[in-house]
Amino acid sequence: MHFRRTAAFTLLEMLVASTVLALLVGVIFQLLAAASGSSATTDKRLDADTHARRVFERMAQDFSRMCLQRNAEIVLAKNTADPSDATLNDKLFFYSQTAGVFSGGQEPATRFRSGVSLVAYRVHADGQGPLGLERMAKGLAWDGTPSANASGGIPFLTYPAASGSTVATTPVLDSTMLGRWPATMGTAPNHHGQDPDYRVLSENVFRLQICFQLKDGSVANQPINDAAGDTNNPSASRDPGPSDDQLARYQPGSRWFNKQHGRAFRCVSNTTGSAVWEPLGFDDVSSVIVTLAVFDSKTWRALPQRTSLTSALPEASDTDLGNTPPLLPLVKWNRLIDTGAFAASAAIPPAMAGAARVYQRDFTLVSSP
Repeated sequence: MHFRRTAAFTLLEMLVASTVLALLVGVIFQLLAAASGSSATTDKRLDADTHARRVFERMAQDFSRMCLQRNAEIVLAKNTADPSDATLNDKLFFYSQTAGVFSGGQEPATRFRSGVSLVAYRVHADGQGPLGLERMAKGLAWDGTPSANASGGIPFLTYPAASGSTVATTPVLDSTMLGRWPATMGTAPNHHGQDPDYRVLSENVFRLQICFQLKDGSVANQPINDAAGDTNNPSASRDPGPSDDQLARYQPGSRWFNKQHGRAFRCVSNTTGSAVWEPLGFDDVSSVIVTLAVFDSKTWRALPQRTSLTSALPEASDTDLGNTPPLLPLVKWNRLIDTGAFAASAAIPPAMAGAARVYQRDFTLVSSP
């Protein structure tokens, strides 16, 4: 009897084949895991990009239509603390030729609507930390007296009549934003007011700094040209007066910024005891530089706490902006995030802190002819 030998794998061949298959499965698994992680990171970045883009697109429309006349007040609240929280973010109030909301029971007929709105940007916060970036656009009528949060008419800065050679530099209260809408503006210098016309533009923005590219090429936190060698006051707590004259070393062209009320002035005359100052507005400003720090929605919801987020990204100071080149918030904040300092200061896991994205955009101001 003859037996035919059947071809088969040996035990050694089976072991080798199993090992190779296991290695291939492991490699494929790692590739799939890496692709999945990369996809998740990309999704988070795209989500944060969407939030920043939404804010910047809205700001671009408002800044392009900004009322830049000197008698149209602009209020800048820098690095201010909200009463209910220790967060430090900038706030900006200005008039813009954009559609607004009419509330407070004073909605005028269409023919009486001016097309101008009181616009504001801020990061709202409570005792648990930032709650997102809010925008307000309060529609204004051609005429009318505001009541509480109601819109009323367009106010322009007006000043008391001169007394002899003394010219008043502090505007009539009712012609200011604070005088017209005290509940909306809130107490100076924090201006943490309440108004139903505020709308959340992005719930994931937790940091906002506003600085300025000036027409002399410098970058500053205040909208005035504080050139070296000039006598200026970029951090005053009041408006200038008649005594801020040549004896105080002010000259025609000197700048003054009242940080308490966020107003800028320029010296017209430095006559002793009868100095004259006029509102400056944004005359010195070439563009507004806005910097945002944003989390994607998934990371934002998972954060264990938010109380220290804002202070963990300190503002770019006057010294930072005075460097050559200027140390802008975009660079400063990214350094803190990349080095892990942000995670440590904010008391959040490094992986979550690394998901924070910083965005910056310049908005060129164009005066109306």
